[in-house]
Amino acid sequence: MISELGQARLVLRQEVQRREEAALALQESEARHRFFIESANDAVMMYCLEPDGSPGPFRLANSLACELFGYTRDELMRLSPLQLNDPAVLDLAAPALQGLETDGRAMFETVILRKDGRRVPVEVSTRLLKTQDPPCVLSLLRDITGRKQAEEALRVSELHYRLLLTHLPTGVIHSDC
Repeated sequence: MISELGQARLVLRQEVQRREEAALALQESEARHRFFIESANDAVMMYCLEPDGSPGPFRLANSLACELFGYTRDELMRLSPLQLNDPAVLDLAAPALQGLETDGRAMFETVILRKDGRRVPVEVSTRLLKTQDPPCVLSLLRDITGRKQAEEALRVSELHYRLLLTHLPTGVIHSDC
């Protein structure tokens, strides 16, 4: 027959084993989530809202975010989104961020400032995580420099084509046959 002390030791061992298994499961879950975040093709960042509703410092940033902004992870974790937006275009995000408050999500284009001062156009997709306390915002940022360059090249090409057609000395007929 097991004594009370022996019974207590058995219960304690079982509890220790249960907690070790739970800790291992948590570590595996964290590693899996870290892998997904680091594998993303976009910069992934998360920050929580301060009591006044303003964005606090980043709590999460993947390697692509560090590369996009030109900061080390430690440097980035001391900054907030407001410190990384180009002040000249800060108003662009304001209407979209209203959607974040009402719908819990927003998508918009803006311009960020890299550590080296270079301006980079980005597309931002955000989600409000209300299950967190305080509420947090998860943002995915995509560098759209190539898209903006292609749009500008197309605009210039269309302008040249339009100027060419309006200044031709003879008429031009267009047919879809």
